[in-house]
Amino acid sequence: MIRIESTRERYETYREHMQKLADIRAALAIMQWDQETYMPEKGADFRARQIATLSELAHERATSTELGELMESLDGAGELSEKEQKNITLNRRDFLKQKKYPAAFVRKLSETVSKSFNAWNEARKESRFSLFEKELGEVIELKKEETRLLGYSGHPYDALLDEFEKDCTTGLLDKVFGEMLPPLKTLLWNIEIRHIIPYSNVLL
Repeated sequence: MIRIESTRERYETYREHMQKLADIRAALAIMQWDQETYMPEKGADFRARQIATLSELAHERATSTELGELMESLDGAGELSEKEQKNITLNRRDFLKQKKYPAAFVRKLSETVSKSFNAWNEARKESRFSLFEKELGEVIELKKEETRLLGYSGHPYDALLDEFEKDCTTGLLDKVFGEMLPPLKTLLWNIEIRHIIPYSNVLL
C-alpha cells in the first residue's frame, strides 16, 4: 500500500529544502564579505570560481523539480497557517522567476561580478578607470541579457527593480520622485536662505 504524505509532512519537507538553500546562500554571503574585506588579492580568481560554483548549486536547488512540485501541491492548502501559506506564495513566485535563468548564465554572471570587484578595487587604488572598464562592460552586457531573460513590458530596468522592491517600476519611481521634487527644491531654498542671510547681514 502506497502511503500518501500529509500536508504537514510535505510542508516540513519543503521547509527543510528551503533551509538547506538558505545555508548555501549564507555561505555565499560570507565568502563575498571575505572577498570585500580580508581576502588576499591573489585569491581573487579562486574565490570567483568558488562563488560561481556555490551560486550554481543554489540555483539548481532553487529551481529543482522536487521543489516546484512541493510548492504546487502546497499552494492553497487549507491545513497551512496564513504565515506558512504566504511563505509558499512568495517562494513560488521566486521559483518561477529563477526558472527563467539558465544555470550557465547564473555561473557566468556570478564569476564575472566577482572578478570585476577585484578590478574595481585596483582601479580605485590607482585612480585609473581603464583598469575596470573592460569588466564593467562585461557586467553591463550580462545585466542587459538578464533583462531579456526575465522579460519586461515597459523599461528594461523594470525587470531588475523587482529584485529590490516587488512590483516596482521605473514609471512608479518617476511619479514618486516627480511629486517629491518641488517641495524638496523649496526646502533646499529655505535652508540656503537661512544660512546666507545671517552672513550677508554681517558683511553689510
